[in-house]
Amino acid sequence: MAEFTGPYQNIYEAAKARLREKTGAERGAAVRRAGAAGVRTSGVSQLPQEAITREAMLEEADLGARVGQAQESERLQDKAFGQEKELLSLRADIAAAAEARARKLAKQQGESALMGQLGGAGLGALGAYFLRK
Repeated sequence: MAEFTGPYQNIYEAAKARLREKTGAERGAAVRRAGAAGVRTSGVSQLPQEAITREAMLEEADLGARVGQAQESERLQDKAFGQEKELLSLRADIAAAAEARARKLAKQQGESALMGQLGGAGLGALGAYFLRK
């Protein structure tokens, strides 16, 4: 028996119940047809029942495969969504770090420019003082 999680188990169980109902109806119809045809021996009447059983087993295996495929597809979509979300988060972190670095660099350049201006003013004052002397 296939094992599924969440809603997929309910989907599988409901589809399997419909398959059992269909198989039961087919079995009943086969017995009625055999009786109407005058087939009374159990060996001959078992032939359609075996075919119905084989078909039901194949349909149940196919059902399990389809539900399993749907569940796996959703798992992969969830995984891809999680990876995309993580990538967006990393991009935001990188952008924030770059912005912080740019602000720090601008602040340092501003301080350097101020220090350069103060230094230039100081040298200019010192040069003017020596020129007057």
